[in-house]
Amino acid sequence: ASGAVASLVMLGLAVRLPVDFSAIGLGLLAAMAHMAGQFTAAYTVLVPHPGLFHLLPVLMSFALVFGLVSGSLTRQLIQRRTGVPA
Repeated sequence: ASGAVASLVMLGLAVRLPVDFSAIGLGLLAAMAHMAGQFTAAYTVLVPHPGLFHLLPVLMSFALVFGLVSGSLTRQLIQRRTGVPA
């Protein structure tokens, strides 16, 4: 739940900025925020050990990859349904 909340908060903030993010940009922001929220919850509740921070670069790298994938898929779906580039 912490990842979902962090992702939704990030997306809520992003749409209020004067920047027009693409679907890929929003996917990246959501994925990175989701991972940060999950990591914070895991560190706070489950494993409050400094060694956990050694996993953070790997986890954020996966978030980057999956954010690109989800954003790309979303962009393709928007283009197919609306005919408008996203």
